[in-house]
Parts: sequence; C-alpha cells; structure tokens
Amino acid sequence: MVRFTFCGVAALACLAAVSAFSSAKALMVAPSPLPNRVAGAKVILVGKVTKIEEKTVMAVPYKGAKEKVEYKIAVVKVEENVAGVKGLTEAKIGFIAPPMGGGKPIRPFRGVVLAEGQEACFFLQPHPEEAFYLINMAQETLDKKAQDFDKQLTEVKKCVKLLEKPLDGLKSKDKDERFTTAGLLLARYRTYRGTGGANPKQEGIDAEESKLIMQALAEADWGPQRDFNKLNATQMFYQLGATKEDGWEPPKTPEERKKILELMQKWVKDNADKYRIKKFVEDDGKK
Repeated sequence: MVRFTFCGVAALACLAAVSAFSSAKALMVAPSPLPNRVAGAKVILVGKVTKIEEKTVMAVPYKGAKEKVEYKIAVVKVEENVAGVKGLTEAKIGFIAPPMGGGKPIRPFRGVVLAEGQEACFFLQPHPEEAFYLINMAQETLDKKAQDFDKQLTEVKKCVKLLEKPLDGLKSKDKDERFTTAGLLLARYRTYRGTGGANPKQEGIDAEESKLIMQALAEADWGPQRDFNKLNATQMFYQLGATKEDGWEPPKTPEERKKILELMQKWVKDNADKYRIKKFVEDDGKK
C-alpha cells in the first residue's frame, strides 16, 4: 500500500540535512507528529505482547497486492481499547518478518519487530483479508516504559476525542484545540493509502469544514518546531497541496525565501474562503 502526504519541500529539506552526515551512518527518519499517527490508525490499543507465534503467515501487504509477504504474528493481551474497537481482550498483530542471518535480523531493517513481553500503545490497521491487525513502522508504537508514556497516551486520547466530533473541535474557543483538530483532519484527508497510481482520485471536503481548517491553520504559530511529536504549521501547509493554479508559488528570490513562513501564512489566511481542501479517495485495489 502506498502512503504519502504532500509535504514535498519539507521532505527535501530533511533529505538535504541528512546528506550532511557520513554515508556510513544509518538514515534516521523523524517520526510523524503524534496526532498524525492517531489520524492514520483505524484501531488503537494498549496492551502487552504475550507471545510471538512460531508459525508465520503469508499474506498480501495491502488490498489488491499481487504478491504475498511473510508476517510474524504477535499475540497481545489488550489492557485498553483506545479507539476503533470496544471490548477486545486479545488481538493478533502482524508485522513483516525481518530478513534473518545467523539467527538474528539483518540490519538495517526499516520495519517494526515486536517482542514477547513488550508493552505499548499500538496504532493499527485491520488486515484486508486475514484475522490480524497490521503494524508497519516502529513509530506506530508508544513504549509503555518511556518516561513520558502517560503524557503521550493522554494526548492520544485527546486526539481521538477531537476526531469523534471534529466540527466541535474546529469551532472550539480553545486555539490549541482548533489547531490540533485541523492537523488531525489534514493528516486523515491528505494521506494517500491507496494502491498506487500517478493520479490518485481526490474530492473536495465539505466547504465549511475546509474553511474552518484553513482558519485554524492561519492563526497558528508558524515559528520553528523542534518537537517531532507536535504538529507543525509548515508541514500542514504542504499537506494542503496548493499549486500555482491555486495562487501559490514557492518564493523565487532570496528576499522572498527569508519571508517564506510569512508568505505561507498570508496565503492560507487570504484563501480560507476560496480554497477547498481535497481528500484522497481510497481505492479498492481493483483495476
């Protein structure tokens, strides 16, 4: 399954920074903001891995895939159903089996490897055909042993609540709630989770909702953001996918580049009533 957001320029900036390091060092990818992980998950659970099943499962990685991959299955005792399900006491989570060498995973391995005894909050997707949930990246877990776990879980629950009634969040008297709700919706709408294609189908969201998201973004703090767990106004701007046809052109002169954040914010404010945010329409994998 292809999954990407319209944050092209920001991504290029990150790659440029990475290139400054020695090629011998592993590529470190910054985790998505916590609200993005919440918005992208269909099911969120807190639990403990009680065992890793010996038998692996060959299954498609996404609906419509032609090739199957090997999955290891973790059995998780569910301590808390945070979102997407109710009353679940045990869950099976599939993760792609890492390539092995000498009895150990061959490094580097970009996927997630779950282990018996691991306790975490898991951000999951139901498998399209099999009776287990999917997890693909290490950032789709929050380690329960981390010092800030309780704080992060509280934030996760806050985001889940905002997504339950997004219009209430966008109209909240609290500026941070409006901004967080806007970020959650942008992450949900502007992340493509289909099966590929150069021109994935998109359609405009509700006009009022679009305007409220734009207004929340326009009034946000556009300063530098170094906490990767938090939403970033610049990243959210690139998620919009604005183009020249929409009246947005990247700065060309050195003077304009110095004021790029100011120009972005001004465009969002000026176009809150005009620009209609679009969402990706997930296909069913059929041709």
